[in-house]
Amino acid sequence: MIKVELPILHSEQLHCKKNSKRFTVLNCGRRFGKTTLAIDLLINASKQPRYIAYCTPTYKMLSKTWRSVKARLRKANIILEKSEALKQIILINGTIIDFWSLDNEDSIRGNAYHFIIIDEVAIIKNFLNIWNNSVRPLLADYQGGAWFLSTPKGYYNDFYEICKIAQTEENEGWAYFKMPTSSNPKIHPAEIEIARKQLPASVFKQEYLAEFVNYEGNLFAEAFDKDKHVCEVKYNLKENIYLSFDFNITNTAIVFQSYGGCIYALKEYHTKGWDLESVCDKIIADYPNQIYQVTGDASGNAGSAYTAGNVSAYHLIVKYFSLLWRNTAIPKANPSHLNSRLQTNYMLSQTDVKIDSNCALLIKDLEMVVTNKAGKIDKTDPTLTHALDCFRYYLWNYHYKDFINNIIDKRLVKKDIEFDGY
Repeated sequence: MIKVELPILHSEQLHCKKNSKRFTVLNCGRRFGKTTLAIDLLINASKQPRYIAYCTPTYKMLSKTWRSVKARLRKANIILEKSEALKQIILINGTIIDFWSLDNEDSIRGNAYHFIIIDEVAIIKNFLNIWNNSVRPLLADYQGGAWFLSTPKGYYNDFYEICKIAQTEENEGWAYFKMPTSSNPKIHPAEIEIARKQLPASVFKQEYLAEFVNYEGNLFAEAFDKDKHVCEVKYNLKENIYLSFDFNITNTAIVFQSYGGCIYALKEYHTKGWDLESVCDKIIADYPNQIYQVTGDASGNAGSAYTAGNVSAYHLIVKYFSLLWRNTAIPKANPSHLNSRLQTNYMLSQTDVKIDSNCALLIKDLEMVVTNKAGKIDKTDPTLTHALDCFRYYLWNYHYKDFINNIIDKRLVKKDIEFDGY
């Protein structure tokens, strides 16, 4: 008898395993332990000579499972051959375990399998098409089975559809399990409570409660509270001035200060038409003799027909304020709407943010800007979002560490920050 070391499963993982069917869908919150369960399933399936596959959305995402399965089988000394290039393990009993990324669905065609696990289904684009046309036929030869594992990503993706299929009474060969993060007894309830306080309510429902959330129409700044965040803000002559710009056919800028653990939005500027120079003139008049710190919209890196000599907006700003480039934090790309939403709500709920009552555009954006069905900012109203963009660019480029060092689940944030240098 050969012993292979298996991961220790908690009670809810064992429940899913015991009550699985030919096709099993596991909809779970973060840190439930779906990848640990997948490792157990793969190794147990290899006891008899079989063809097995483990699939992820991208090549990079399969590496953790590949390393764990390989290490456990190597320790048991039952690997006959392995290929790092092909990501294939052949065992002494004839079992073959293939690891596939589904970013190229055609790569898996032409094989036949007894058992397939598909991880992070919600991230796979056009998954139902891949399943029906490429993956499902691979199980026909051996009447094989499959597991579908994922955390939900809203209503508008194919994982939601697979979950509906699994819950349809007519589909007797399907099983469905919904497991929130709290199903894992190794996760302390206090950690989940911290996440609930840190995250937007819709994000917490999706990521920790494993609920399918309709993002369309949700407020972007769910944590904004006018009574808490809006007041009269006074300019502190001893502290640095931060300027954040948003560039469009119109230009918007907001003046910030940050000291004593508090973020202050002092004043906003908005022009109808380009006229970036007039915005700069007004800022200099209101806040003279300052060394400004400048950030904002990454699109300002490009040359603009609206500027003399077709120079970038940031070249114009640096010249106007007589700055050194080291006084700028100019991003190569803007933060994603999803990242910004996490940070904006974290900073509003977990730090002290004060917005002057004269910042009418910013207040309006925080009260009214909503998300679309993908969870991104809905920009259909041309009168909204410009001030919000200034706010989120400032937070991302100057308070990223305040956010990422404290948020409980860093895997929710798709890093990174890069700045252009001149």
